[in-house]
Amino acid sequence: VVYKCRNYPEGGYCNAGPNFAPGSTNSAMGWIKVGSCDGTIAPTASPVAPTASQFEGKGCPQAYAVGGDYSAGDKVEYKGRVYECKQWPYSGFCGQANYEPGTTYGNMGWNPLGWCDGTIKPTAAPTINPNAPGCPPVYDPSVVYQSGMNVEKDNVVYKCRNYPEGGYCNAGPNFAPGSTNSAMGWIKVGSCDGTIAPTASPVHAGTDSGGCNHPYRESDLATYKAGVRVESNGFIFECVSDIHASKYCSQLAYAPGGMYWSMGWKKIGWCDGTLAPTKSPSATPSLAPSAS
Repeated sequence: VVYKCRNYPEGGYCNAGPNFAPGSTNSAMGWIKVGSCDGTIAPTASPVAPTASQFEGKGCPQAYAVGGDYSAGDKVEYKGRVYECKQWPYSGFCGQANYEPGTTYGNMGWNPLGWCDGTIKPTAAPTINPNAPGCPPVYDPSVVYQSGMNVEKDNVVYKCRNYPEGGYCNAGPNFAPGSTNSAMGWIKVGSCDGTIAPTASPVHAGTDSGGCNHPYRESDLATYKAGVRVESNGFIFECVSDIHASKYCSQLAYAPGGMYWSMGWKKIGWCDGTLAPTKSPSATPSLAPSAS
């Protein structure tokens, strides 16, 4: 019987051992039964060793290291071959154990480019700008981060990625800056030293009539659409205008102030007090019917 290895990600089961071998109980997890066959196929020509002209005479990039902080596009050398870290979200596998280049699950995060030999000529030493600003606030897992916000961890500056990757900035310690999965939500900007001058106090964003908008309530979820403003813990939040992201506003898991609020809401500012009540409607009697 002929079996064909499935495409990614199911294809990972093709190398998962005898319990997932063709014809086994779990065969269908990684293999497609194509049909029956008889005899043998004529052998093909001897395989040609792959080349990598792009590295010819340039040597090998740095050797791969488990746990390294790899980002999309990074190149490494592993057992004489060159591999490139895939684009997000697969780049999150590049620094993890059991996903080393060339191994069973290495193709989850790495693309093979070819062979290499020797070393690459070192680049010039990085320059330090003496007028560079200090460090942004230290990363705090209790803070809810939005796309574009900068933090400092071990004298390194990280920037929260744009939506949707920015959702990982609030996904817990396994995705914190400098962690194994850091690149899923954070961009490493560079080193820093000292502190940044404080910014102005946050803007008071009360409504034109003063006070806060209506408080966020679970019972009102169905009414939260693009442009709607609510109050939560003394802050005003507005549902984003994006037609897709605004759908998160009507889901409790993305409530303002929660772990994933920035997926659908943007923080406008702080507020205090309540809105002034509107006037009571006045009864305006209609004209008495006239005889025609």
